[in-house]
Amino acid sequence: MLHEEQGWTANRGDGFAELSDSEARRLVELLEEFISSKRTQEAAFLLEQIFSGVSGDLKRAREVYLKGRVERGRTRAVASVQWNEFLMRLGVYPSTQAEHIYWHRASVNPMPLDYFLRMETRLVEATGIHPRVRSLILSYVRLSFSGLSRVLSGEETLNAGQVLRKPKEIRDELTFGFKHPVGQKTLSVNKIAGVMTIVMDMSVLYTTRDWSVAGLMSTIAGALPHATLS
Repeated sequence: MLHEEQGWTANRGDGFAELSDSEARRLVELLEEFISSKRTQEAAFLLEQIFSGVSGDLKRAREVYLKGRVERGRTRAVASVQWNEFLMRLGVYPSTQAEHIYWHRASVNPMPLDYFLRMETRLVEATGIHPRVRSLILSYVRLSFSGLSRVLSGEETLNAGQVLRKPKEIRDELTFGFKHPVGQKTLSVNKIAGVMTIVMDMSVLYTTRDWSVAGLMSTIAGALPHATLS
């Protein structure tokens, strides 16, 4: 929806973007489809469970991850190894003593932020979106590094419903505008950038371990409170 021909730029002075009525209606349709998707809801559950800050049973999250891999044509062979390596790549250590012993022998390390950013850049470039929008998304992700690091380290947690909060907010704002006599209000560019990272990165979940990890890391960045774009 955001592209050069409409005169939109990432440096718009007030930090907001405008949509026509037809664009707003189409965006609401797309957001509703995304939010209501079972795959989206399962991915949001997976992320919020892992980083809820509540130690203990991750069996449901594990099943969501393995089920997603199977739906993507992957195998459940050595499922415990797949799950443990995925957690370790996220920087999350398995909870049982036996699994801790496994990780002393493993060569899997948490994904560095610079490697994550390179993967994110590859994904954004593959979408074919306008360079200005691409730059906006990557700037947003970079500015979210501090908050992302706090979540990955356990200093901050994700609340239930947090991953889909911004997509729902934009959907609700646009839906309200259809009924309001003034029409559509401008949308926060920061909020749009956050939603775009969430939608874009959920598309690569369960494809490979590293893409799953990068996708979840970027989704965390999108779900965090708004980064400030200069």
